[in-house]
Amino acid sequence: MSKTTLQQLKSRCNKIKENILEHDLFKMDKNEAIKFFISKSETVNFISRGKISLDIQKSFYFILHNLDKNILFANKKIEIDDLILLITNINNYLEFERYIQLCNHGIVRPILSGRCIRFEYVHEQYRNNEIYNGYWHREELNKALPEYPIYENEFQNITDKMFDLTVDINFGDFTLKDYKSFCKAIDIIVQNNYFKNIQIANEIGYILLKKGQWVFEINKIIPELSSKKINQIIGFLTYDFEDVYSDPLLSYFIPVEDQLILSFSLFLSIRLDKNILRLLNRKNEKLYQNEQKKLESHQINELKCMKTDIYDFDSDKNGSPGEDLIVYDKKSNVVHAIELKYKLPVDSVSEIRNLKKILSKATKQNKDAKKNLTVDNVFEKYFDQKYCKIKPNKIVFFTLTNYSVDYSSDSYILLTQHYKRLLKEEGCSNYLGEIFSDKYRGLNLIPKIKFKKFNLFGNIIKIPINYAEVPNRK
Repeated sequence: MSKTTLQQLKSRCNKIKENILEHDLFKMDKNEAIKFFISKSETVNFISRGKISLDIQKSFYFILHNLDKNILFANKKIEIDDLILLITNINNYLEFERYIQLCNHGIVRPILSGRCIRFEYVHEQYRNNEIYNGYWHREELNKALPEYPIYENEFQNITDKMFDLTVDINFGDFTLKDYKSFCKAIDIIVQNNYFKNIQIANEIGYILLKKGQWVFEINKIIPELSSKKINQIIGFLTYDFEDVYSDPLLSYFIPVEDQLILSFSLFLSIRLDKNILRLLNRKNEKLYQNEQKKLESHQINELKCMKTDIYDFDSDKNGSPGEDLIVYDKKSNVVHAIELKYKLPVDSVSEIRNLKKILSKATKQNKDAKKNLTVDNVFEKYFDQKYCKIKPNKIVFFTLTNYSVDYSSDSYILLTQHYKRLLKEEGCSNYLGEIFSDKYRGLNLIPKIKFKKFNLFGNIIKIPINYAEVPNRK
C-alpha cells in the first residue's frame, strides 16, 4: 500500500472524527455529559436487551477522551434515538481507524472506489488465525460473562465464576484475593441499587458517591478488608483524565466533580479479573513482569487439576527454553514438551503486534528444546526418574498461550482451552501432528466471510467479518 493511499485513509478518518465531535453531547459540561451518557446508555442497553452493550463500552472510552473540561454547562436535549446513532457512529469510526492501523502493518489492504472503501485480508493465514481466536473467545466469554438481563440472585455467582485464576497476584498495596472480595462487595451495592422498585429520576444506571462514602459502604460489607486497603484499591481503579491511555473498562471509578461515579452496565459487563491485570501492566510494568511467572503456574495448575490416569505432568525448574511443562501420555507413550506464554487479553493493534514478538520467541524456544530434549534423556530429567526404564516413542514440541494467537502464528501454537479439550479425547497424542499441519488446528470449521457495511458521513466502508460454522456432530 502506498503512502499516498494511507494518507488518504487517515485524512478521511480525521474528518469523520471531526463530524462526530460536532454532536451536542460534546458541547455539554463534562460532568453533566458523563452522568447523562451513563444514565441514558442504561436505557439504551435495556431497550436493546444488552445487544449493544459492547458498543456502549467502546464508545464510552472515546467520549471520555474527547469531552472538553472547559465547556460551561449547556442544557442540550438529546433523544434516545440520537444517542444510539452517536454510539453507532463512534463504534464504526473506531473500527475504521483500527483497519487503517491493520493496513499500516500489512494485515489487510484497502480497495478504494470513489467514496467507498473496502478492506480485505492480505493472506489466508491471517483470516484463519482470526477465525481460530474468535471461536475460542466466544466460548470463554459465554462462560465468564452473564447474559442480559441479569437476575438478582446471579451477582455473586458471576463474580465467583469470573475469578478463575488458581494463583494470587500482588498489586503492591493489595492482592487479587483482596480485589475479589472488593468486587463481591460492589456486587451487593450494585444489586441493592439496580433492583430498586422505584428509581430516582435521571440517576438510573449509576451510583455517585464521594470516595470516603465508597470506602465506608464497602467496609460495612467486608469489614475484614481494612478501610486503608479499600481506599488503595479504589485509588488504583480511578480513571485519570490526564492520562491519554486511561481506559474506563479498566479504571471504572470515574471522577465527577468531587465524587466517583460507577456505571452499573460497565461494571456488570467487563472481565474484572483480567482487566485489573491489564491495568497493573499499564501502571507498574515491572511489578507485572515479576508476577508473570505466577500466571504461567496458573496454566500448569489448570492442566494438572484435570483428573486423569492417562497423563502425568511435570514442570521445568531450571529455566530450560521450551520446557515449561512436560506432559507424558502413558497410554500412547508420547511426551509433550510445551513452552507456556500467558498473555493478557489483546485488543489494540499495537498489543497484537507485541503478541507477534512474544509468540515468535516461543517458536524459537521450541526449536531450542528440540536440540536439548530427546527420547533418551527426557525421563532422566523429568518425573523424578519414575519412568527411567521407559523410552517414549516420540516428543512433540509446541507452545500454549491463554488468549490469542497472532495473525501470522503457525499451527504449532495452541490456545490452552483447546489443549484442555484435546486431553479429554482419547489418544490425542497420536493425531497432534495432524492438528499442527491443519490450518484450523484440527477444529472442524467451515470458514465464512461477510462484510459489515456502514455509512460514515458519506463514506461507505466495508469491513470483513471472519467467522466459522461448526457442522453438527452426528
